Amino acid sequence: MRGLEGRWLFLVAGAMLAVAGCGGSEEEKTPSFVELFPANNAVSGWSENTTVGAAGVESATTDLAVEGLIDGAAEPFIARDWVAFGWQQYVNGSYHIDLQMWQMASAAVATDLYTGLLVEGRYDTTFWETITLGDESRVWDTQSQLTGWWFNVRSGAYYLEAAVTPNDADARTAAETFLAAIVADLP
Repeated sequence: MRGLEGRWLFLVAGAMLAVAGCGGSEEEKTPSFVELFPANNAVSGWSENTTVGAAGVESATTDLAVEGLIDGAAEPFIARDWVAFGWQQYVNGSYHIDLQMWQMASAAVATDLYTGLLVEGRYDTTFWETITLGDESRVWDTQSQLTGWWFNVRSGAYYLEAAVTPNDADARTAAETFLAAIVADLP
């Protein structure tokens, strides 16, 4: 009988250790805001365009710092409750993306921004086409004004803008794939 008790105790102890090990002592790390921007080749073929702007993600968490980065275009954003701003240039062969991302205080604030921009300045156009990225998104073929594509995407509390060149269908498709990968990784 004593042999059975010893085996039973050994089996229970082993099972408890196995369960404790499965619980995962490592906590899942929430990425920092800057880490939400893809690293080189994290999205196949896309890397930082080091010929434009400063190396690394240019970021800001104050109104003054944002105004320094995007001179003249920050007003609709800083008028709302925002947390962080980042800007990065990417290249993939002949395709170029100028990506700006805002983390707003909540999804409600990001929604207000996304819808409110349509009546504010350069966003006020009837040329937007609704697309399926994130929670809400649109694209504008800006060929007549900016020679490329302009994407606006809202996903949760995040708002992204991407100016994409050149103005062709393949560049648009490549940009949509790139933006979908970013949106998929947002918290």
